[in-house]
Amino acid sequence: MSDLKTGEVDWNDVDPTQLMGRGQFLSLKEVGDHRIRIISKPHQYFARWVPDATGKDVKISCQFKADCKVCRPRMGDKNPQTRWYCLVIDRSNTDESHPSGKVRILDMGIQIFGSIRSLHQDPDWGDVKKYDVKINRGPKGSNPLYTIKPVGQKSGFTDQEKVMAKEVLTPGSEQHIDLMQMCEPMSCEETHKLLTGATGGGTTTTASDDSFGFGQNAEGGGDLDFLDDDSQEFDESQKSPSEGAPVAAADDDDDDFLELS
Repeated sequence: MSDLKTGEVDWNDVDPTQLMGRGQFLSLKEVGDHRIRIISKPHQYFARWVPDATGKDVKISCQFKADCKVCRPRMGDKNPQTRWYCLVIDRSNTDESHPSGKVRILDMGIQIFGSIRSLHQDPDWGDVKKYDVKINRGPKGSNPLYTIKPVGQKSGFTDQEKVMAKEVLTPGSEQHIDLMQMCEPMSCEETHKLLTGATGGGTTTTASDDSFGFGQNAEGGGDLDFLDDDSQEFDESQKSPSEGAPVAAADDDDDDFLELS
């Protein structure tokens, strides 16, 4: 169990084949192109969609315990899904103060993560913070649901983008978005309270998870759109880590995304 890593990982660490709070999630609900610039490393977590007392599926940040008396009775032997958070600049979300886009949280399943990872490892493209990426969502039922392509020429960040990125990446900053905290699994007690406590229409939350998109049910999930995303297209091929399976550790270069070029 100690080998299962949550939090920051490197693009090269994970093989995908083997808040609402201050930050807002990037919505990929609309069919068409979504252009982004990545500004952080991916942060890995494990999630289950578990029926609550009303029968609605609720997103749980999972501890992945074999003897969990909360999730296991509802999910049987089905493993949690591996997912990743990443901070991006949403090029379509602009205003006078943010002419090149606003920072959003991208919640990725295996398809989007794997495609971005492939670009990061492609010698012709490399470091994914050096260029924009276009995520195209196809119509419902498309296979694949998402296609990912690099856009334009490689370029550095503008001065305004550097300031904006450093504000959300720097611990202690008023605008800091703490992806590490978002990846922390919920305790069994929190999960039990979430699934059996005050549930109802819209959103179900606990005091510890209401900023991070957990405890959202299918009707109240907002921009998370977690019941109709890329991970659902890959249920058969996705291999969540088995008990005790090692996940490669991230490198020690924790500040490389603060050194924006």
